[in-house]
Amino acid sequence: MAWYNLFHTDYGLMSLGAIVLVIAMGIYFSWKFRKLMNQKPGETTDW
Repeated sequence: MAWYNLFHTDYGLMSLGAIVLVIAMGIYFSWKFRKLMNQKPGETTDW
């Protein structure tokens, strides 16, 4: 029943979209911040 609601209803699909978006943002921000933390002081970036 829960899987049906998640994949076949409008509120389920919006929830699934929000879950995917949050996971993608977490991956992107962890990659970006790790990259910024490994820079040398004074080095410029194109953020």
